[in-house]
Amino acid sequence: LIVQADNDPVVKPESAQKIMEKISSKRKDLKMLPFSRHVIVLGEGKNEVFERVYAFIQSIAKADKSG
Repeated sequence: LIVQADNDPVVKPESAQKIMEKISSKRKDLKMLPFSRHVIVLGEGKNEVFERVYAFIQSIAKADKSG
């Protein structure tokens, strides 16, 4: 899972797509969130980040249980 702000002042948003292309796992996802800061796990909207991470982990756990 890659979660990045779409207007990150430190990391170019295109870099997330480049990283996605390099990940060989079939279980991968890219979430671009409408933030304009680098540290997206702090401040307004942080719960959305946590919810996205949790949902991704849950989807993997569910897939593992179903075989």
